[in-house]
Amino acid sequence: MFKLSRSILALTALLVLLSSASLAADAAFKVYGHRGMVNHYPENTMAAFQACVDAGVSIELDVYLTKDGVPVVIHDATVDRTTNGHGAVANMTLSEIKALDAGSWYDPKFKSEKVPTFGEVFDMISSRDTDKDTFVAINMKLLSPKIEEKIVRIVERFDMLDRVFSFGMDAPSMERFKIANPLFPIARSGDSKYHYDSALRTTYLDYIWISPQQSYMPSAQDIATAHAGRQNVLVYIRANEPDRWEAAKAAGADAICTDHPLLAKKALGL
Repeated sequence: MFKLSRSILALTALLVLLSSASLAADAAFKVYGHRGMVNHYPENTMAAFQACVDAGVSIELDVYLTKDGVPVVIHDATVDRTTNGHGAVANMTLSEIKALDAGSWYDPKFKSEKVPTFGEVFDMISSRDTDKDTFVAINMKLLSPKIEEKIVRIVERFDMLDRVFSFGMDAPSMERFKIANPLFPIARSGDSKYHYDSALRTTYLDYIWISPQQSYMPSAQDIATAHAGRQNVLVYIRANEPDRWEAAKAAGADAICTDHPLLAKKALGL
């Protein structure tokens, strides 16, 4: 079971009670594009993220640190699959990574795409999203030293604490996020009723990221219980499954994440 120190738990609880910032549960239902808009653009690129913002789609992305300590957005631990380069992200400097082509693997017309930095993505959202309705789910990958603090400082710089959350990390990483800023939203992920109920009991969480097995979907009561505890619920349904998207929304989930965000928005009348 995840555990945070008592002092961090107490400080987090106090600041959440004092904060006037609203949670995603108070906002409109969100559709997140997994790694951007992967059926139309190369994953985790600025082209994909710009398309999300323009279409009113929120963003799920993945973060690593470069050798020189810069957070970059890429899914794999190596650059091999999604660029024309080779090697581990953690062993490459930002300049080495920026020299790579991150789009041609998907389609030659995207040959100008580069691996974006985390800061570049937030700068784009800040300038492009005039309605301030783009949320960002940050999937933590390799937990490099000080990555949590670096992420928090960038999010703070663009005044987006109320529109982000991180997930995929372990309990020590959760604590480092809360030390960096007790109001930074964190999530626990899972794929079953057992995981969901465990997250409900973990009172310092701000979000529950659930990837339900085919036989499971959180009930309206499950989600109401989360909301009563000031937890938001995102249901990850990657495939093109309109019935399950609708079931998640009907149960009261705050958001879904999928590879098909445009189809999901259309199916859900958003």
